[in-house]
Amino acid sequence: MQSLQFYSDQMHELLTRLLDVAIQLRDMSKQVISEEDLAKLQQQQKGLLAELQEVDHQIQENYKHQLDPTRQKEIDSQLHTFQQLNQEFIQNLRANHGLIQFELRSLEDQEDFSYFSHLYKMSPSPNSSKTVEAEESEKS
Repeated sequence: MQSLQFYSDQMHELLTRLLDVAIQLRDMSKQVISEEDLAKLQQQQKGLLAELQEVDHQIQENYKHQLDPTRQKEIDSQLHTFQQLNQEFIQNLRANHGLIQFELRSLEDQEDFSYFSHLYKMSPSPNSSKTVEAEESEKS
């Protein structure tokens, strides 16, 4: 079994990569989209989410109450940013390229908290017009 620090570092690395892919997808959705490029990035994103779920599972199983609250806050912030980027991506596709069907996974309610359980349960709001960049500029 790996240490909590190992899993925490791994989660940080995976979230960073996930945000990079989400930014690429969002930027791609603002221009002419190659279905092949889009599919590659979405597969990469799907793989990263699967890896994150596994790391989260290991943390929940072995270190449930030991994760530093500061680290938890960072993870929550990164997940929030990912959700915003994903929402903007979908809004851009709807506005610029017509509606494309996306499979939104929904997980059954779980007794234990998992970082990713709420990620899948929250559908992007089609009514929000705020972009990640707008929200970031509000924070400044």
